[in-house]
Amino acid sequence: MTVILGIVLVIAVLVVLRIFVLKSGKDADPQKPGNEQGENPMERLQDRLRALFEKFTTVELLSYTDVMKYFIAHKSDNKSIAKGAMLKVIESEKNYLIQVFLDKDNNLVCTDSGKPLGRKIKVARFDDELLGVFKTNDLIIVN
Repeated sequence: MTVILGIVLVIAVLVVLRIFVLKSGKDADPQKPGNEQGENPMERLQDRLRALFEKFTTVELLSYTDVMKYFIAHKSDNKSIAKGAMLKVIESEKNYLIQVFLDKDNNLVCTDSGKPLGRKIKVARFDDELLGVFKTNDLIIVN
């Protein structure tokens, strides 16, 4: 069941990211997959997500259950939230997970002050189930 869920998530992520990258890349040359420096649109999206949160919390072990509970608990806080996104980041041998919320058009959901809703977590270790969801991907969309 986990393998099937993983495959479905990967397919959904690829479809949603294609839509999100196309909408967010309006300033890029439509003939090129990246900008004039050769940057990939997926890398641009990941860079934007990495830059969103300066502050973070730290946890020893982050589980798939913990991540899903966060999405469920905060989804009802804002009516424009349609889905969530998770970005796994490894910087200088440190693991981080960024969780944000997206609207139905795959735009970031933000507070009235313009700050994206979400969190950044420094993680000592991911549980096996969460690592299984990511597999070789760093960005996952959760409906």
